[in-house]
Amino acid sequence: MKRMLRVLLLCLIASGLLSAGCTLIISTPERAATPAGPAQPAQDTADRAGKEPPSSSAMPDTKELIRAIQPTVVSITAQNMLGTSQGSGFLIDQEGHVLTNAHVVQGARFLQVQTYDGKSYQAKIVGSSDEMDVALLYVEGLRGRTPAPLGSASSLEVGDEVLAFGSPLGLENTVTTGIISGLNRSVRVDGTYYSGLIQISAPIAPGNSGGPLVLRATGKVVGINTVGASVGNIGLSIPLDHVLPLVHAWKEGRIQAAQGSEPPKDVESEAVALVDEFYRLVNEGHYEAAYELLGTGFRRKLPLDRFVRGYNRTVSTWIADRRVRGFGPDGIVIDAWVDAVEQDSDGRLVMHRYHFVYTVGQENGVLRILRGKLVDKERLP
Repeated sequence: MKRMLRVLLLCLIASGLLSAGCTLIISTPERAATPAGPAQPAQDTADRAGKEPPSSSAMPDTKELIRAIQPTVVSITAQNMLGTSQGSGFLIDQEGHVLTNAHVVQGARFLQVQTYDGKSYQAKIVGSSDEMDVALLYVEGLRGRTPAPLGSASSLEVGDEVLAFGSPLGLENTVTTGIISGLNRSVRVDGTYYSGLIQISAPIAPGNSGGPLVLRATGKVVGINTVGASVGNIGLSIPLDHVLPLVHAWKEGRIQAAQGSEPPKDVESEAVALVDEFYRLVNEGHYEAAYELLGTGFRRKLPLDRFVRGYNRTVSTWIADRRVRGFGPDGIVIDAWVDAVEQDSDGRLVMHRYHFVYTVGQENGVLRILRGKLVDKERLP
C-alpha cells in the first residue's frame, strides 16, 4: 500500500468538487489488486472466499433489498458549539450499536437518531477515532431491532453493483445505486488522510456520510459512505473490514471512548478567534463592535456605558497568551492573559497583566462570549 503511483486529479482540485473543501489524490497500486482487510469474524468467511459473484438470477431483488436495509439506517442530528450537523448511520447489532463517521458526531453535545419510520431516540458516543473517521454510538431505543447484515470488502471488484443508503441534504430514506469504479483510493479531507477507500459511482451528498454501502450481490454492508464530490458521480467509502476490529474493541471495552474534554480543533479555533477579535476591536477603540460579541446575559450584567468606561485609562491592550481548557457546561473555556498599558491616577503610564477566564458558546446560532471572569491582576515592570 506504500508503493503507490500518486496521480493528482487537477480537474477536481481546481473545481473544488469534493465536499468539505477536500483535495483528492487518487492512488493506484503498482499491480492491480483488491484490498486485503484484517481478519474478520467467522460468519463473514463465506464473503471473503473469493468465489465468483452469483449470477444476476441469484441476486436479491433490488426492491426487496432496499426494504430489508432501510429499517437499519438512521439519520443522525448532532448539536455542537457551532450549530447542528446531520449525517447517517446504521445499526450493526441487536444491542443498539450504530456505526457512523467520526466527523458526523465531532464535538457533539447532544445526539439524536431518527429511524426510517420517523421515531427519534437519544444516542451517546461509545468510541470515536478521528484518524479512521469512524464512530460507534449506543442507542437504547434500538435494542432488540434487526441489524444490517455485515459483509466484507476484501473480494470486491470494479464493476460490482452497490447501493448507498443515507439522508443526503436531510432527505431521509434515500437510496442511490452505482458500481464499484475503483479500489484502494487515497484522499485528504480537511487534514484527515484516508487510504484504501472504495470508489463508487453512486453520489454521496452532505448528510449521506456514515450511511452503509451495500453490495447488491450479497445484500450485505461492505463499507461506510464517507466522502463525495459536489459534481459528478464520485463517492468514496471506508471498507468495513478496516474499522470492525476497532469497533469490536470499543464494544468489548478494551478502548476508552475518544469523547473527552478537549474540543475539536475547528470548534476550538473559532472560539479562540472570537476572543482575539474582541481584543483587537477594543485596542482599536471600536468598543460598541466589541460589545456586540458578548452574549445577552453578559451584556445584561455589564451595560455598554460601564463597559466603555472600563477602558477610559487604557492606552493599548493585547493578548499575551491564551489557552483552551476544554468544554464547559455550555461552551468552550479559554484562559486569556491580557497585557494593557494604562494611565494611573497621576497620569503615569503603567503596565498590567490581567488573567481572564472566558466561556465561548452559541447563542441563537451565533458564537458569543457568554461569560468572563477576572482571575488575577499583576503589575509588570
